[in-house]
Amino acid sequence: MKRTFILSLLLLACGLVLHAQQVRSIPAEEVGSVSHIDKVGYHYVLTGENGKATVDQKAYNQFLKNNSPEVWAIHRKANAEWYTGWALLIVGVALMPPCVILAADNSSGYHWNLRNAANMKNDDYLWWTGYNTKEEFDAATQRYKNQCIVSSIFSAVAGAAFVASVPLLVIGGKQRSHTHELYNQSVAQPQVSLNIQSSTNGIGLALNF
Repeated sequence: MKRTFILSLLLLACGLVLHAQQVRSIPAEEVGSVSHIDKVGYHYVLTGENGKATVDQKAYNQFLKNNSPEVWAIHRKANAEWYTGWALLIVGVALMPPCVILAADNSSGYHWNLRNAANMKNDDYLWWTGYNTKEEFDAATQRYKNQCIVSSIFSAVAGAAFVASVPLLVIGGKQRSHTHELYNQSVAQPQVSLNIQSSTNGIGLALNF
């Protein structure tokens, strides 16, 4: 029983070693011509004529830039949309709560002053409004109004930034996560060329693919 258990462990260890040797990653520059790319988590596996290489996002970006300008242009645009979406989302989330609170608070103070002024039966501002003079009362009322307008504008900007971030994050994030598939499609397409060839029968056109 003990020998069987030890033998099973040895066989398992040998299998793991062989599997590791089969899937071991070589440096990206040694892969050669890359025919296929797979996305595994946050890394990319480049499959070339000499083996496979696992690279991070930065190395993947550099690979596309050097080897596939068309796919790199799409990837760069998707990245720009994705990062812009995150920036707008952060701005919206950061500004919206305090701006909404300030707008509501100043609106409440402004309308409270207006109600007190409407209910005031004499010129005793201290009794009716809490301000010593009409000038103080008018200045406070105008300040409430101005702050309410400003905070409402910032609330609208924050809301617009939040709403605008959603499609940018969804579209940009989806595109940047699938550019490796675009690369695979581009290398799988047959290369068609039209060449001029001469022979004993004359000059003609040759279509190569």
